[in-house]
Amino acid sequence: MLTGTLPFQAMSASELKRRVMSGRLTLPDGLSAEVRDLIRQMLTLSPEQRIDIPSIRRHPWLLPVAAAPPHATAARPVRAPSNLEALQPEDEPIDPETLRKLAALGLNSDAVVDSVRTQAFNHEAACYQMLRNATMPPPAAGLLTETL
Repeated sequence: MLTGTLPFQAMSASELKRRVMSGRLTLPDGLSAEVRDLIRQMLTLSPEQRIDIPSIRRHPWLLPVAAAPPHATAARPVRAPSNLEALQPEDEPIDPETLRKLAALGLNSDAVVDSVRTQAFNHEAACYQMLRNATMPPPAAGLLTETL
């Protein structure tokens, strides 16, 4: 959700399972050391060693959000950071098959289109991007593969 990509990418379901079970994840370049650390701790293979919710809330990467007054973060749409590429450029058409599948799952088509077009970081845009990218091969350039 942070970058619009999935942490585990593979060409087949069996390879995806191997990557998940071995902790081999792919993170885009440009992520801070703090957010890499948080992701690594959240995706730790051993449940006993995995970071818990109170520790996530105290993690240095989330401290600026935790320190903000409640009204500063509540009910505001979150937009893509300026250093990330647009998830769906204005001139790129919305994939009708992806939209149809999301509507069949109960999502409002207009809300999905609006979220994708405005590059909102919300449920609708995330579902659209994940479903749309599910059949696309993982990008080769600009990614680092890490093992937990």
